[in-house]
Amino acid sequence: MEDESTQLVRMQESIIGKSYSPDIPSKRLRRKQASVWERRIPIFAIVLSFALSCVPAALDWSHTTFSSESSLYKFSTQSRASVQVVVTILSSIFAFFWTWSLGSTCDLLLRSSLTDRALSIDQLRLCSAVSTRSINTYLSLRFLSIPILLSAIYLLPAWLWTGAITPQVVITGLENAYVRIPQFGEGSYPFLGDYDLKGAINQGCVQISKSNGSFSNCPARRQAGSILQSIGTASTAPGVPRNHSKLDNSGYQYLDRSYGVGASVGLQAPPGTAGATISYNYTEMGYLTSAKCIYNASADFNLSENVTFGIPGIPDWFWQQGRRPNDRWDQPPPGAAAHAGFESEPVDIVGWSAGSCCGFTNGTGPFYISMAAGSDYAFLNTTQCELFFEPAIFDVAVSIANRTIHVTQVLPNESFFAPEDPNPAGYLREWTLRALSSLALIETTLYVSSIGENFINNAQTKLNQPDFNASQPNNDAVLPAIEDSLVAALDDILEALAGFAFVNDSSTWSGAVSGEVPRVRVGETQFIIALFVTNVLVLVGVCGMAVHTRGYANTPAFNFMDIGALVVGMDNGRQLANEETAAISPSEPRWDGDPSDPLLDHFAVEIRSKLGVDEAPSVRLQSRIAR
Repeated sequence: MEDESTQLVRMQESIIGKSYSPDIPSKRLRRKQASVWERRIPIFAIVLSFALSCVPAALDWSHTTFSSESSLYKFSTQSRASVQVVVTILSSIFAFFWTWSLGSTCDLLLRSSLTDRALSIDQLRLCSAVSTRSINTYLSLRFLSIPILLSAIYLLPAWLWTGAITPQVVITGLENAYVRIPQFGEGSYPFLGDYDLKGAINQGCVQISKSNGSFSNCPARRQAGSILQSIGTASTAPGVPRNHSKLDNSGYQYLDRSYGVGASVGLQAPPGTAGATISYNYTEMGYLTSAKCIYNASADFNLSENVTFGIPGIPDWFWQQGRRPNDRWDQPPPGAAAHAGFESEPVDIVGWSAGSCCGFTNGTGPFYISMAAGSDYAFLNTTQCELFFEPAIFDVAVSIANRTIHVTQVLPNESFFAPEDPNPAGYLREWTLRALSSLALIETTLYVSSIGENFINNAQTKLNQPDFNASQPNNDAVLPAIEDSLVAALDDILEALAGFAFVNDSSTWSGAVSGEVPRVRVGETQFIIALFVTNVLVLVGVCGMAVHTRGYANTPAFNFMDIGALVVGMDNGRQLANEETAAISPSEPRWDGDPSDPLLDHFAVEIRSKLGVDEAPSVRLQSRIAR
C-alpha cells in the first residue's frame, strides 16, 4: 500500500503532468497560447468603435442637417424624454466596444507580464481590479486610485457618445426664397393717380376686407382710431422702444418705428417651407419721415365761427382757414372745413391743414402742416411744422415665432445702392398729407377734440408730466412731443397705403429674403471631435501594443481572472489535491491552463465559510467523477 507521500505525488502527476516516478523528472508541458480570437478581440472591437465614431464625424464635417419635416426633427422636439432614453441606450452600446477593446488589452498585457512572477496579495487584487474593470475596496490606498482612474476612463466614451449623437436643433439660412412687397420706383402705387385730387376730401375711397383685416386707400376715414392711438403713444420713456401693433389683424407688432414699411408681413405665407421658417429679413424702399415744428405767432391759420350757418339751438360751426407757408398767397385761402361746438368760442377744437385740399402740387415739397386750436389745447395753437419725406432703404426683420417686426434704416454702401424714391410721381406723399389733413375733419366732436386729447397723452409721456397743462400756449418744451406724434401718424398712413397696395395686388413685386429655418443635426462638434480623437488614440495604442507583443504571442491561455482556472491553478500551485481527485485516470489528458478545457467540468468547488474549532475558511477542489 502506498504511503501518504507517494499518494500525493501521484495526485500531483494527474494534475500537472509529471512522471509517475518521483525519481524521474518529467518534461514540462508546453505552455498553451491564448486563442487567436481572444488575442484579436481588442483590435476588432476598437476598429468597430472607430468606424462607428466616423459616422457622426462625417455628418458634422458635411454639415448634414435634417429639415423640420423629417421624423428625426419631430421626434427630437416633441419627445425630449424619449430622446434622452434612446441616446443613453445607444451611447452605452457604442461605448461598449471601446471599453471592451481597452479592457481586453489590459487583460492580455497583465497575463503576459505576470507569468512566472511572485505577487503580493495587494498586487494580485490590483491586477484583478484592472483586468475586471472594477474597484476593490480592499486595496491599499496607494493602489486604490489606479482602478478608480481606469473606471473613469472607461466611462469617458459613453459621455462623449452622448454629446456626439444627441439631436440638436440648429438655425440654418433660408435660400432662394422671396416675398411679395409693395413696388417702388416708376409705376408704383398706380391706384393713387386714378382719383381726381381736386374733388372732395374722401373721393374715391375703396375698402377691401379680408380675413386678416380691412384695407383702404383712405386711412384717415377707415383707420382713424389706429392713427389717433399712434399719435397718443408716439413717445416713450428714454431708452424704451415704442411697440405697436400693425394696422391689420395679422397679429404682428412693430418694435419701434415702422417707417411705413413691412406692410406685407402677415398678409402672405412666410417664405420657405410652410411652418419651418422662424425669422426672415428683406429690404424695402420707404420714406424716412421727420418733422420740425415751431410756434408761429403770425401764422395765417385760425379757427373762426361760421355765423352764416348759425341756427338757434344748434351747435355753432367753426372754420379752420388760412394759408400755410407753402400755399399760394396771391390767391384766396385753399378752403375751409367745419367743426362744431356748443361754445361761441372754439375752446375745444383742434384744426389743421397739411396736404393741398384743392389741387395736386406734384408732391415735391416743401410740406407744411399748420394747426389752430382753442384755449383747451392752447399748446397746439399757431404750431407750424415742416414735414420731410426722405427716400431710404430699410431692413425689415421679421420674427415669426415672436410675431414681431423690427425695421432699421440701411445706409448706402458698397453692398446697397442709393435709395430710390418709392413713388417719384409724388402721389404717395401727397395722398399721405391729404389723409393727415382729413383726420382733423373726420374726428370732430362737440365736447373734446380726439386729436387734442391724444396730443396731450403723448406730451405727458414725453415730458414725464402727468399734470401737463395743455392750456399753456407757446410751450417750446412740448414741440418734440408734437413732432413725435406727427411722425407716428405719417408712418401709420404710409403703412396703411402700402397694405392696400399689397392686397389690391396692383403695385407689388418679389423681393429676395434671407431667413432662418430650424433644422436638426446629430451631436455637437466638440463632442464629436473628442470622440473621434479618443478612438484614434486608442486604435493606435491597441494596434501598436499588438505589434509590440507580436500579437500577444507570449500570452498564456491560463487566465487568472477566470474563477474555474484560478481554483484549479491554485490547487496545482499548492501541489495538493483532495483525495477525490484520484478518481481521474492518470491516462486522461492533463490540464494545460485553458479555462475552456472540458477537463474543468470534472471538478466541483466547495467553498467553506463556516468556521469550526479546527477549520478555517477554505476553497476545496473536489472530483465530480467520484460522486
